[in-house]
Amino acid sequence: MLKKISFFFFLTLFTFGAASSQDSNLLLDGAARLLDAAEGRLAPSDADSNSGYSFLIINNTGFTIREIYFRSTGDAGWGANVLGSPLHQGRRATVRPGQLFDLASQYSIRMKDSGGDFYSKHNLIVGNRNIITMEIKDLE
Repeated sequence: MLKKISFFFFLTLFTFGAASSQDSNLLLDGAARLLDAAEGRLAPSDADSNSGYSFLIINNTGFTIREIYFRSTGDAGWGANVLGSPLHQGRRATVRPGQLFDLASQYSIRMKDSGGDFYSKHNLIVGNRNIITMEIKDLE
């Protein structure tokens, strides 16, 4: 526990020195990923051909997310909801899209909040660092 507190104290100090809010978000996203890895909460490796890809979703919408959908860019329909339990504001979750994407293929993600509003991002590239931060600006 002391290691976690020390890590977050260091990260907070380091984040205040970041050049922009985008730099801060990248640092925080990376820290969240490291913490998940340290606690064994990440899905199997992207290199595991049977597992497909996993995505770290960070909810900065201001609302609770109830549903998350993926599709390859250009597909007409969305896949099944891949979120097992509500994702509250400020929290993160690792999800699996339920389909295999080719490395460097483009995809879209859509989320539905507790009020029935949708958020989306399009033309995202699948890669080794699949971290998606959904914000109020992504409201449809």
